[in-house]
Amino acid sequence: MIVAPAPWALTGEAFVLVYQFPKDFVNKNGFLAEYQIGNWSGGLGTVMCVNYESSNVGPYFELLFIPGTINLKKMNFEKVKSGFSISKIYVSTQDSVINGINNWGIPKELADFEWNKIDKNRTEIKVALNGIAFFSAIFKNKCFGFPINTSFIPLKIIQKIDTTIFLTKPKAKGKVSFVKIENLQIDANFFPKISDIRPILASKISNFKMIFPEAIIENTI
Repeated sequence: MIVAPAPWALTGEAFVLVYQFPKDFVNKNGFLAEYQIGNWSGGLGTVMCVNYESSNVGPYFELLFIPGTINLKKMNFEKVKSGFSISKIYVSTQDSVINGINNWGIPKELADFEWNKIDKNRTEIKVALNGIAFFSAIFKNKCFGFPINTSFIPLKIIQKIDTTIFLTKPKAKGKVSFVKIENLQIDANFFPKISDIRPILASKISNFKMIFPEAIIENTI
């Protein structure tokens, strides 16, 4: 296994779907951890499919679900008031699983990925466990891209394992364009069934560069 402490430098491409998830959907289908159940406060959520072409543990794929933001007032964490929190995430390598948990408290699970360019405008992504696909989608490019930078929209990611809280502030830049989602199929036993909800925004981020810094870690006891 590769041991790769933060910070990480990553490059690649991603499909990012932005939602306003209903409360009932998140509570029933969001795979929330106990600390997220009591502190989830709504806001914008996202689903991301990511092709990390390079990272500190080599290339890998990722599928994640962020239900929205969590409020930290009840968690005795005074460094920030709220932040995004990942409740379900799969990656394609064990090195990414172990280092993601150890570095940032991100609850990564291992799965098999297929990431295929059908043609110059369409990409098909499949994610499976034990040979059975539980997520599949085709994304079709709709327009040319324009630059984006998280300096204008600061990100804060909050995760908790046992009594330890991890606060991470990643930075990224790339080129964003709009996409159309085709043939989205999901098994709700393994990932939130977002196919029944219309996204606010469906986009592709190309040629991104991301820095995942060392997490700020605090024990709540």
